[in-house]
Amino acid sequence: MKNKNIIKLESNLDSTRFLLAKLAKEKAITFEEYNRLLDSTLPIQNVIIALKEENGGKDNA
Repeated sequence: MKNKNIIKLESNLDSTRFLLAKLAKEKAITFEEYNRLLDSTLPIQNVIIALKEENGGKDNA
């Protein structure tokens, strides 16, 4: 996978986590829901880490 695609995946994950935090702050979701949803993003983070390692750990596009 190209590094720019990995960076895009990571950016999307960061955006998702930011939006979850915003929803929790606005009390649109409960703290428990926030934690459950945040935990569900960990496998995606692990995939991104593995992809980076396969590409030599480079963050450059």
